[in-house]
Amino acid sequence: MSCYQQLCFTHGLQLAVVDILYKKNIEREDEHQEMTSNESDTDDEDTNDTHEEQGVTVTTTTDPRNLHLSRTEVIPRHNDLLQKGRKVVKLFKRSPTKYDMYLQKYVKEDTDKELSLILDSRTRWNSLLAMIKRFHKLKVCIYKTLIDIESDTTFSDLEWSKIKDMIESLQPFKLAVEALCRRDSTLLTAETTLKFILEKLVTQGTMLSDELSEALRVRIKERHTVVTGILIYLQNPKNMMMIQEELMIHLLCLKKVIRLEMKNILERVIQDDSFNENTDNRVENNSDSSSLKNDLTLQKELQMQIQQEKTYSINTKKEKDFEKILKKEMSVYESEGVRGKYLSSIHEYLMIIKLSVEAERAFSAAGYICSSVRSRLADDTINTICFLRSFFKTKFYNCFT
Repeated sequence: MSCYQQLCFTHGLQLAVVDILYKKNIEREDEHQEMTSNESDTDDEDTNDTHEEQGVTVTTTTDPRNLHLSRTEVIPRHNDLLQKGRKVVKLFKRSPTKYDMYLQKYVKEDTDKELSLILDSRTRWNSLLAMIKRFHKLKVCIYKTLIDIESDTTFSDLEWSKIKDMIESLQPFKLAVEALCRRDSTLLTAETTLKFILEKLVTQGTMLSDELSEALRVRIKERHTVVTGILIYLQNPKNMMMIQEELMIHLLCLKKVIRLEMKNILERVIQDDSFNENTDNRVENNSDSSSLKNDLTLQKELQMQIQQEKTYSINTKKEKDFEKILKKEMSVYESEGVRGKYLSSIHEYLMIIKLSVEAERAFSAAGYICSSVRSRLADDTINTICFLRSFFKTKFYNCFT
């Protein structure tokens, strides 16, 4: 298709969270096991070796397996910690007695109201943030309840601090999703939002924030296109170095790529506009001629037909060299900071590109309408209901703004 395809940025955030906190990184586990096995092999050899230096015999008796166990106890893994939290949540959700008689008793004493634990879903990463926030908020109540029911599951202070780190790392993701899902969001606002979330993750400096920022950079790179580079350039030409670093292209080659892409956009837009103008003129001429034919006599109608056959025109209009025009306008824009006619039209044309959120809203709305109760609706019916829903929602919103 000739249209531009822009991958959804909000889905990229979802995938970044899933890559780190939901997927079981088999490669990392295999590498970790290989490293530990290599260390144990080499260290086992060293445990029984004796080193003779200057007549002094030194025997090493350190056991690396004990070091490995203590290291895993000191630094818990995020996936294991989440599984542990889900186990506790399921324990209370499956047992109404433990939930009502033990947990809610402490919750009401602490918060003066009833708060339930939340179980997350893989397809809705926001539920993970809601789960660990509620879990951390009720940590004292959970601690007392686990003691009362004599459970073997316990949480150390380091594990609670890791849960707090997860909340701080996922909070910028939530704000970014809300900003990207706004109806007035564009590719420029998406760049600003993603840059903001990466800066926040870097300033946190935790292991989880580093892993999330690395996964997010991979997902952002999948969604960066030349169109994004054009918009950043048209917003401020001084940001060319930032585009160069992200797209890994030489600066001169990058300018050439941007100029050629803008040329293609201009040819496409101007051809569409000229086609629309020609069709409108033909429709107007046909309507005028049909109205005149009704008023004219047969003799005048014949004379008009003869004159139309005699008149002809030669198209002497030369095609514009958009590449030269763009070179000139780009040089003026970089020196004086003023966008020309064609650069302004390209900027307006690209600002209408959405971040694929509207399509997600349409699918969600159709999913609510076409339910199990109404499973035999026709396509036209679903389309009409979605249109009416959007119309009345917009009308209701305008009445109160």
